[in-house]
Amino acid sequence: MGARRFALVDLRDVARVAAAALMEEGHAGAAYVVSGPEALSYGDAAETIGAAIGKEVAYEPAEPQAFRGALVAERGLPRWRADELAFIASAYGEGEGESVTDAVRRVGAGGSVIDPEVVSRLVGRARRDNPLDALTDREREVLSLMAEGRSNVAISRIMSLSAKSIEGHVRNIFTKLNLMTTPDDHRRVLAVLTYLHT
Repeated sequence: MGARRFALVDLRDVARVAAAALMEEGHAGAAYVVSGPEALSYGDAAETIGAAIGKEVAYEPAEPQAFRGALVAERGLPRWRADELAFIASAYGEGEGESVTDAVRRVGAGGSVIDPEVVSRLVGRARRDNPLDALTDREREVLSLMAEGRSNVAISRIMSLSAKSIEGHVRNIFTKLNLMTTPDDHRRVLAVLTYLHT
């Protein structure tokens, strides 16, 4: 695992995203890939920790089996927990932890986010009777940015359009997708779900 890089995330950041998703509107049905701000190798992390504490810290790679055995024999962990940690380490060893997202920054700041890579893969799928066929290219672009969790203000900035223009596009999207105002439903979330499911 030595050269692999991982975007390790602080538990407090995970808690911030979870609290925002549970307590604020606009997160129903959303999925968040939470990562740290950059991907580091264990060697990089050891150097950073060493610099912070003023001591030399080194990373010594270990094979998953040896890692598992050391957790039980030297650290006193139960076998099931050691197996779990060894599994996570092997998954990271296959490159599963390298992805860096901005979910912590965006959701923690009051937005919502669905991984843009997931959005782009889902957008590429075509189905018959696609309700999105009624949308203009500009409306599709607005809806794509909505699916990334962008606010109308952010969309207007990204697309270099006025906020009023974006509000008009959003209204048109709701109308064309037949999403009427009701006290029980959040039309923005329903529009994004329609977008992701077609």
